Amino acid sequence: MLKKESTGLIVVDIQGQLTRLVHDSDALVSKCEKLIKGVQALDLPILWLEQNPEKIG
Repeated sequence: MLKKESTGLIVVDIQGQLTRLVHDSDALVSKCEKLIKGVQALDLPILWLEQNPEKIG
């Protein structure tokens, strides 16, 4: 069982230009949005990681 004090979400490189290259990207983004909203509702931490957002964001 997960414990709230040791659980969070890491979101890696969901950026405009990069995401559009993924097969069925609309479905991917929709599922990620649902996951993020669920984690926010549970008041868990979210760590957002982006590589070169100026170039691929």
